[in-house]
Amino acid sequence: MESSTRAYRSIPERFHVNRRSLQIVLGVGWIIDGLLKFQPALFKPAFIGIVIRPMAIGQPTLIASAINHMANFLSHEATMWVAVFGLGEGIVSGMITPDHYVVSRDDGSVVREFISAQP
Repeated sequence: MESSTRAYRSIPERFHVNRRSLQIVLGVGWIIDGLLKFQPALFKPAFIGIVIRPMAIGQPTLIASAINHMANFLSHEATMWVAVFGLGEGIVSGMITPDHYVVSRDDGSVVREFISAQP
């Protein structure tokens, strides 16, 4: 313990960095890294339909709804409906998996459907 304190004191005062300054520098680096990785292709309808929407299937309801809300926010031409027979007790208890329908916002037609096997 004594040697580490002595080593810290041997560093000149101008090189001392407090924790907040280090957090700010690392945060700015993290933001710059995120901006450099930004790809406009990630927000095209094909990416949303092929990659993002299928990730929601089979996930717990809370995660699936968050993924669907994000996909609906990014996509302007389709929305996803989740349907289950009854009042939803089966989905809450985990006994059944709901059906998913991708519906066009323009004319209301079903673009894609994911029908789950029901017990």
